[in-house]
Amino acid sequence: MTPNDKINELLEQAHAARLREQARQAAFLYEQARRLAIDSGQAALAFKIGVWTSRSWGNAGDYRRSLTVLLEILHRIPDTADPWDVYEAKELNFWYQLEDKANTDLDQLTSCASELDSLCVSLGEADNREIPHRAGSIFSAQGSWAEALTQYEIAWSRQNAQGAVHQNAAKAAYAALRLGRRADAQRWLTCITSEDWPDDARVRAAYVRLRIALYDNDMPAARAALLSLDDAMQGIERLRWRAEVTEIAVAALVLDESFGDPLARGHPSGQRLAEFPHGELRIPSPAYVWHKATIIRQIAGLRYAAGIKPVDDLYYQNPHKLRRRSAARLPKDIPNRVAAAREACDNATPVAVERDNSFRCSYRQQEINAMRSRIDEIASVHNL
Repeated sequence: MTPNDKINELLEQAHAARLREQARQAAFLYEQARRLAIDSGQAALAFKIGVWTSRSWGNAGDYRRSLTVLLEILHRIPDTADPWDVYEAKELNFWYQLEDKANTDLDQLTSCASELDSLCVSLGEADNREIPHRAGSIFSAQGSWAEALTQYEIAWSRQNAQGAVHQNAAKAAYAALRLGRRADAQRWLTCITSEDWPDDARVRAAYVRLRIALYDNDMPAARAALLSLDDAMQGIERLRWRAEVTEIAVAALVLDESFGDPLARGHPSGQRLAEFPHGELRIPSPAYVWHKATIIRQIAGLRYAAGIKPVDDLYYQNPHKLRRRSAARLPKDIPNRVAAAREACDNATPVAVERDNSFRCSYRQQEINAMRSRIDEIASVHNL
């Protein structure tokens, strides 16, 4: 078997693993193919495979290896490299700065986006869908949901039913819910399908379906949606997805009264937090997700002790109904639970401040302050 035959065999296996969302397996296979391409003097091919390798390591949650490969290929771009491969490598750098880098430099990020936009134009694709998709992602990081939704709608309009069309639909649905446009989110949900990336689309659809159920404060729908999401996530090797799912999983589980006290040992919400990928806590964006999930669980435990029915705290469309002190289930536990919930907010604040400062916004801090105010409402009933 010639080196090219072996490379092609490895690439075929790697592409198949990537389509199955088995990111770590794909990364190992791409790494082997890349090494063969380097050893056989095929610099342009090695560069192309390097892009796939970096992306796969990132999807697998090994950000150090992903960044190492990315910096290596960007440092030595072959003269013979395909311009689109160069574009994709620089795009990976954009996503690293947006999602994985601590203390993101917004000016550097927007400059990177502008360079990518110019590359699209120079390559004859001024209407490339990734231009508005990147803009929408920056607006989302800033909490500018109306602007983000507009960009995702534009991105959607620039592509057919193949490719990554479902990703823009999912992000549009998320932004619509943030804006309180529940009917629009439901319409976008029907668009989250893909023949090219069926597993990816299945996870994203289940994710949005659960968020809609939480928005509705609909416990039975949330229970069913979480089961569907867990089923869709089976075999998926994306640690970032597992991290992001923690927040909505915890929100759904504490909404279900049949599980009892959310802070009791053995409650499934505690298990979900314990299963959070610990490596993701070093990355500000998923770390904020973990902190929010922790606050949600603590508030739910406080409500349980105070005899208040559970409500969703992500969208808070159905505010909790305060009850008299005499209605408390666990009156002696309330002072400690108030303190723990407030401490969870305090612990989340530095992460929220770092992300908000990076993107020159305040929406994360506003989220924490809103949840803190709910804690204070319950505390005031009990003179705490």
